[in-house]
Amino acid sequence: MKNLENFRKGRVYITNHIASLVERMSYSFDEAIQPRLTELQQEIDKLYIERSALRCPTSQEVSQDSNELPSDEEMAYYDQLGELENKIESLIALQLSLWEMNIVSAYKSFEISLKQILKCAHPEIEEKNLYNWDSVRRFLKSYDIAITNLNGFTEVNELRLVNNSIKHSEEINTEVKTIAEFKNETAFSTDRLSLFFMRIKENPSHFLKSLSVELLRERFEFPEIRIDGLVTHYQNRMDTAAILQFCEKLGKRLKYQGFKFL
Repeated sequence: MKNLENFRKGRVYITNHIASLVERMSYSFDEAIQPRLTELQQEIDKLYIERSALRCPTSQEVSQDSNELPSDEEMAYYDQLGELENKIESLIALQLSLWEMNIVSAYKSFEISLKQILKCAHPEIEEKNLYNWDSVRRFLKSYDIAITNLNGFTEVNELRLVNNSIKHSEEINTEVKTIAEFKNETAFSTDRLSLFFMRIKENPSHFLKSLSVELLRERFEFPEIRIDGLVTHYQNRMDTAAILQFCEKLGKRLKYQGFKFL
């Protein structure tokens, strides 16, 4: 059991596992709903055609100020028109709901992969300490990783903002209005959300790949300046006997692993 724990802390396991986690991130909900979204759009288009084909039986619509009652033919026309409008409105609302859920699901998929990758690189961290974006930012900063410098950061952050707005408000907030697809918009729509998603959908993977490079660099790369820092750190903490014992034990482990000293 101890050997397994040590293996999972090693370079080979962590490198391969992080690569696997990056590749496994997917938008399963998006893949599941796309056929239904296509069907919904076809149904909506068909209803619009039906609506445009309707003709009022009189030469002009009855004035609201008129005291005349509409004829039976006119009543039938308005009933048909109202029914079509209600169907269109219901399908558009369903379509929008699916797109909103798609955005929320996409961010959740990214968030799960992000936490798994961070946990793999640093098994000692507790997931509860990665409860929001700011906590992730602080965690990475503690290892000299600037989150804003990672590939795809801008788009991932936009996805986060849109996700939060969908979950917590019926209106588009000020932060979301800075995003290209939602400028001058007051509420989300299918067209705007679909355009946004198609623009940013590849970026979460780019972000995770860029992050994995930085995490592996921080974890396993030791340039001379970093080694000098570690030497100074332990020299200031250990007495001579402890330093000699440390070097001896490290030498034995390296020899056991087949390392040959010059």
